[in-house]
Amino acid sequence: MSVKSKEVKGTVKNGKMQTVKKVADTKAAAQPKKMDIFEHLKKDEAQETQKEQLKDQTETLIATFRPTAEERIKNAEKFKILTEKYAALKTKKDELEKFKISSDGTKEQIYFENAAGYKLQVSNSNVIDAMLKLADKTLSDFLNKTQEEVQNFVI
Repeated sequence: MSVKSKEVKGTVKNGKMQTVKKVADTKAAAQPKKMDIFEHLKKDEAQETQKEQLKDQTETLIATFRPTAEERIKNAEKFKILTEKYAALKTKKDELEKFKISSDGTKEQIYFENAAGYKLQVSNSNVIDAMLKLADKTLSDFLNKTQEEVQNFVI
């Protein structure tokens, strides 16, 4: 809405110049803004067009990234292996917890054997305690990583 203004010029009275003032034109201010009655319909049509375009783009992207039947079968096999890995790690973690609970710190022994048949026996309680803590931390890290992989896996 535009407001027109009129200038009112001052006059000299008693040797002093009065200032010029701008006064709003009340007629121009009172006139309502002309509105196109179809303006809101044009906006609605533009919004609908944008929505349709966005919907089409989304459907195209979904179709592009949708796996084939063969890919789904391969992913299902991978997921099965991943869940078996998680179950095995969980079982080992439970066994380690049972071992730690049942130990009294005096009678434990740990045996190591490599592929060549060499064996190592450890019976020092301090060494065994340090090894158990390392095994617990390592198993926990592997278990957490595998759990995250299972949760984020997409078939």
